Amino acid sequence: MRDGGTFHIEVVGTEGAVADWNARAPPGRELVVGSQILVVNGIRGEAERMLGEFKKVGPIQLVVRRAKKTPMKGSARQFATGAT
Repeated sequence: MRDGGTFHIEVVGTEGAVADWNARAPPGRELVVGSQILVVNGIRGEAERMLGEFKKVGPIQLVVRRAKKTPMKGSARQFATGAT
């Protein structure tokens, strides 16, 4: 879900880049439902440009405000696009 210039993570999948990150992330650094994506590859406050970065090939750097919630299952596409 978009909220102005940020995204709120509504679903975290069991496959894809997020699942790969969560599998090797240090405890407490996993991406979880309710977290807020603040910056994507240095882009802040421009939701459409930030979303475009997810569609590019290559590494993605995120700045995330992590929620204190338990991860939920869903698809990586839902995570990346904010689709429901």
